[in-house]
Amino acid sequence: MADLDQDRESSDEGKQSVSSGGGREKLQRLLLSAFVHQQEQLRKEIDHTGRLAAVLSIQQEITSREPDLEEVLTLVSNRAVTILGATGSAIALQRDGTMVCRASGGATGPALGAHLSAEFGLSGECLRTGHPMLCNNVEKDPRVDTAAAQALGIRSLIVAPVFHHRTTVGVFEVFSCEADFFDKDDAHVVELLGGMITTAISYSSEFEAKQTLQSERT
Repeated sequence: MADLDQDRESSDEGKQSVSSGGGREKLQRLLLSAFVHQQEQLRKEIDHTGRLAAVLSIQQEITSREPDLEEVLTLVSNRAVTILGATGSAIALQRDGTMVCRASGGATGPALGAHLSAEFGLSGECLRTGHPMLCNNVEKDPRVDTAAAQALGIRSLIVAPVFHHRTTVGVFEVFSCEADFFDKDDAHVVELLGGMITTAISYSSEFEAKQTLQSERT
């Protein structure tokens, strides 16, 4: 009888554990849904002209700062989510032959330090060609790593190249968990923001070189 009672207690604990896990997943879905709704409202309120004005504002804010690359990457990544009504963003730069996520924003952005493919998918093609890419539906685009996109809940995305000394050294990506979310105007905005990242990398490199030279002279 005692064994039977223990089995019942174990069963009840298992049901509570499953229920708890299901509750967390449901909560995550609700939070993502609320975030998406909020981003849709922001997108309706900001037209293309407003987005370009917001981009100019970001540029002015960057030029008024010290050349701290990490701060610029974080600023651009977060502002892109707001301007475009996206659900996520990421900036990945090459390090020792590997693409590493240096900044991430929104609910569907990858974790900082995550590795992105430099050979496959839309990111790889952007690196090879140096051209921005627009994907309206990850499930219908053979260029996309579908499994990786689905793991992050991504349905559509834009990828823009990041340069240094005219060489593609990274990518700037903006995501949505809805298909057919972005258009060519959005891709233009992402390309402009990618240009800011390129400029920030150049300024940061020059600043570090000057600091090193000054230190050596001292």
